Amino acid sequence: MPPSHHTDDYGHLLADLKTAIRQARLRATLAANAELLHLYW
Repeated sequence: MPPSHHTDDYGHLLADLKTAIRQARLRATLAANAELLHLYW
């Protein structure tokens, strides 16, 4: 396998990982906001 193939795989893996982290952070933020609304409402 040429080295560029590994670089492409790593690039896709990194992009997928960043997307997963972004989505998890958004879910955590939304859950925290919902709990705060229940607490103060």
